[in-house]
Amino acid sequence: MAARFEIYRTQDGGVEQLRLRPGENRVRVLPGRQFRLQDSNLDAEQLRVLQVDSDLVIENVPLDGDAGTASVILEGYYRICSASDQCAVTAGGDETVSIPDAAEGAGGAVLLADVNTKPLGALNDGTFVLYDPKFEAPILPVLGDVPTKPLLYGLGGAAVLGLAAAGGGGGGGGDGQAPQGNISLTLKSATYFNTRFPVLNGTAEPGSEVQVRIDTDGDQHANVTYTTKADENGNWAVDLKTATPSSGTLPATGLSDTNSLEVVGSNKGVQSTLPLTTLHFDDTPPASAEVASVAGDNIITAPEKAAGVTISGTAEANGSVELKLGTVTRLVAVDANGNWSTTLQADDLPAADGSYTLSATAIDAAGNRAPEVTSKVIMNTTGTAAIIGTISEDGYVNAKEAAAPVKVMGTAAPNSKVALWLTDEKNPLAEVQADANGKWEAGVPLPAGLADGKHVLSVTTTNAQGNTATSKAEFTLDKTPPAPAANVKLEGNDTTITSLEAKNGVSLSGTGEAGTKVTVSIGGGKTQTATVGANGGWKVEFKEGDLPMPGQGNSTNTAFNVVLQDKAGNDSAVATQNVTLQGPLIPLGKPIIGPIAGDDIINAAEAQGAVSVSGIADAGSKVTVTLGSSTDTVTAGINGTWTAQLTNLASVPDGSYDVTAVASQPGRENSVAATHKVTLDKTAPGQPTNIKTNGGDTTISAEEAKTGKITFTGDTPTGAQNADTVTVTWNGVSKPGTVTNGKWSVDFDSVPSVPAGQASTNANVTVVAHDKAGNNSTTATQAITVQNSALPSLAPT
Repeated sequence: MAARFEIYRTQDGGVEQLRLRPGENRVRVLPGRQFRLQDSNLDAEQLRVLQVDSDLVIENVPLDGDAGTASVILEGYYRICSASDQCAVTAGGDETVSIPDAAEGAGGAVLLADVNTKPLGALNDGTFVLYDPKFEAPILPVLGDVPTKPLLYGLGGAAVLGLAAAGGGGGGGGDGQAPQGNISLTLKSATYFNTRFPVLNGTAEPGSEVQVRIDTDGDQHANVTYTTKADENGNWAVDLKTATPSSGTLPATGLSDTNSLEVVGSNKGVQSTLPLTTLHFDDTPPASAEVASVAGDNIITAPEKAAGVTISGTAEANGSVELKLGTVTRLVAVDANGNWSTTLQADDLPAADGSYTLSATAIDAAGNRAPEVTSKVIMNTTGTAAIIGTISEDGYVNAKEAAAPVKVMGTAAPNSKVALWLTDEKNPLAEVQADANGKWEAGVPLPAGLADGKHVLSVTTTNAQGNTATSKAEFTLDKTPPAPAANVKLEGNDTTITSLEAKNGVSLSGTGEAGTKVTVSIGGGKTQTATVGANGGWKVEFKEGDLPMPGQGNSTNTAFNVVLQDKAGNDSAVATQNVTLQGPLIPLGKPIIGPIAGDDIINAAEAQGAVSVSGIADAGSKVTVTLGSSTDTVTAGINGTWTAQLTNLASVPDGSYDVTAVASQPGRENSVAATHKVTLDKTAPGQPTNIKTNGGDTTISAEEAKTGKITFTGDTPTGAQNADTVTVTWNGVSKPGTVTNGKWSVDFDSVPSVPAGQASTNANVTVVAHDKAGNNSTTATQAITVQNSALPSLAPT
């Protein structure tokens, strides 16, 4: 069962369901709604729920198979929901339990969030995390350097709680009542086009705003959005050639070969979204239509005309066929199996007897037209004429048909004798008798050695009274097959089709005899047909699902087989194009990220330059490394090692970050993102203060000087600018010291000498504080007075 999102209406108990698609799924929140995420394989432990501005976002919703994940964005959740209308969001549990009961914990459902949910913490971008079993709030230092996990990390938490308590801002119609149901919304235009700038159109409630969102590059995000309004009749249209986007940009070349379309309509606060639709560009004409013999022999008799005549045949599936006979033109739909049929009533058929041209033109879903095919249809409502209706059904005799008696059908007077001959009436090639309705069929053996070209077959009929009638019909003998297809090549001129290429569609092209039918087959895949154009070129398209692609990690060597068939039905020799079908490659392995900056802490000096990030990934893969707004992409070497350089980190705020590394390679799924915690700390510790010597002052007495043992002490600021160590320089010697609770102490065993005859001298002691990140404080300097230890003591008086 595919993942779905259920929306419960409290006012009437109705439940709306949204089938989730890969990427973003947006739902506008309305008053009186509760929500449930449901899937038979759902594991709520995988989910994460965020509060982003006024929206509630559910991430990491798994989809079936290899479809990836989805997210659900509840637009305006914190504007609409309130303490009295809590808009509970649940996941999983017993499907038979109602959504309101599930919100109360019945049936094993998990409550993901409601407006009373307090954030677990915040991400570095300020997004609040409401539900995530794997979430760990950042650890913040507090006084005394005791680690603690705060309930709410970052600014704005009170605003979230306050908004929830204060309630939403209303919504719905102008009378304050909650809107009911969804607005009507349709897409009328086709999904296949032979122009890259088609007109998209449909219907909606008059006055509705309609958004047309198009993803042209397959990244599951709209590249361009158009906004229009339904007119007073409920019609809307967007001409991609002339319309101005409301956001984004349509590529200058227009639509790509495969595009995703989403249509959203809104009216007075009520919204509807059509299922995701794929738009295809296709400028390849289809193969010509094939038309079965009309009435079995291309002769329409009076009873057949009165009953109505069915005309049928084959053409490209899901297209149409334009038929013309006499003054009547009819467009006939082709079903999914390539069959079509229509019945012309008596009034649709020509009134007068005679020979008429029946034309049929195949038109594919994109509007491309195949070369027209024609055949002769004879109106014979009097029943007395001798008429040859069909020779080998289509008037062409190929090599295979010429080797056996050729099927010829026609009409004559009931029970007449029928003789068919080429050049000698006295020695007919075949003789048969018409049935009671005047129908006859004969197998006519052609003379051996009859040359290719146009020939005339004659018929003579004799009725019971001995009256005779004669007529002729021309046919073409063509026993020469066309030359094999040439210049057969895959799009891109390679011989490998990856799973991604097969999904997006691939084309095979070549050259051959103009007007011949092209049939391209591949073992286990869908057969495609086309008609060689007047310029001798042809192309067929294999869309998603048409090729027998192998499973993940496997490849298959096979071949396209190309056969040309001329108008007579002669087949060319088979031309082959060898090809390798490559299944989805095994996803790239998760990269490994090594220590960053040696200690996983980036200080101010390091942030000013380029910070190296190294690791291991699959050899040859591209590794994209990201920290905040800084990104670098490098290639893993043959041994898998890589090193990226992250720059401009000086502008990134201090804090704890996940450095991510994702490996990518053409034709393979991207790796799972590797993460590595790093701390960005560019804040220098405060300048040391209160620098003192042994006695708690700034003077070294003569007695202290004699010992040569000096201890310096001092303070460093605590809090954001706290230091871990200091470097004290005295008398040409630098020594480290450890800071404990903002205090430090460093011992020296020397003092500067005092010049002879001087009572004292001054010397400077300098102190630089360092934090754990390696940031340095401003140097603190303290002048110290050193008394002369060599002067004699004063004699007593």
